[in-house]
Amino acid sequence: MTWIKAAISAVASGWQWIVLAAGIGVLVAGVLAFRSYIGRVEAAAVNGYRAAVVADAKAREIAGLQSEIARLKRIETDLMALAEQRRIINQTIDDIVREVNEADDPFGAYFGRLLEHDAAAGGGRVSAAGTASGGVHGQ
Repeated sequence: MTWIKAAISAVASGWQWIVLAAGIGVLVAGVLAFRSYIGRVEAAAVNGYRAAVVADAKAREIAGLQSEIARLKRIETDLMALAEQRRIINQTIDDIVREVNEADDPFGAYFGRLLEHDAAAGGGRVSAAGTASGGVHGQ
């Protein structure tokens, strides 16, 4: 019977129930807060991973674009060299045309110029008058 008296006196006083209920409430609130914190940490980790994946993809894209830019710059350099060669060729043609137009013997000046260019390109030494390096006059 003593346990019944103890239970009745505990219920009658009520403070143990209040303390027990408060303790359970604090425990439940702590568990819920911890779960909420873990959820935020997990969401931050997922977002961080997604950001890292996107940043890696962008870095790869930038590297690809940089190599394409380098390739285009090499092409631009080649085109500039070709344009310079074209300018030189056009200038040479203009010089030949001017010499032919100014010469008393246009065909002689033209062919003399061709012989000089042939000699410069590796042929024998030939003067504009047609004398070969061996001292033989052209016919």
